Amino acid sequence: MDDIEIKGLVLLVEDDEALLRGMQAWLRDNRYGYAVMAAADVRFVFMSAFGTPEVESRSLRYGAVSFLRKPFDMVQLETLVAEALRQSPGEQRAGYLRGVSVPGFIQLLAMERKSVVLHLHNPLGREGILFLSEGELVHAERGELSGVQAAMELLGWDETELRMDGARSAPSRTIHQKLPVLIMEAMRRKDERARK
Repeated sequence: MDDIEIKGLVLLVEDDEALLRGMQAWLRDNRYGYAVMAAADVRFVFMSAFGTPEVESRSLRYGAVSFLRKPFDMVQLETLVAEALRQSPGEQRAGYLRGVSVPGFIQLLAMERKSVVLHLHNPLGREGILFLSEGELVHAERGELSGVQAAMELLGWDETELRMDGARSAPSRTIHQKLPVLIMEAMRRKDERARK
């Protein structure tokens, strides 16, 4: 029997077991020279140097247990891997919510002193992220905006889909104002825009 040169290792990830096995069999055919590993339910951390709110939200929507921005510190990586391994495969860490106002929902989280990450998606296709730590809004991101500027925009969004993700540290603390002050200012700005 001839030795086959292995050209590369392919890891297939697919939740449809039949499709997964079919792809694995097709690629494993030695005429391609691939070594193939297959997994139906994999916990993974998505890493990228291009960590926009849209990329982060999309990676989490596609099943990543967490998102890590490059450059990162190895302790942060170790913490995320340990968190991913503590979860049961397929365990859902996020929930979607529609039909509530962003300020109203955040006030509820603040009263309960929750530490969460909220991914916001509006009907225009825009996305943003709010980080709460023990009920305090500590960081926000929307496109190129971050901190208070991003929070002001996100708090004023209507008809927003919210996805709540487990507690994760904000990249940095960029918001130091109290939540009621931020909400009042965001609503004032929203009213001004509506009058124009």
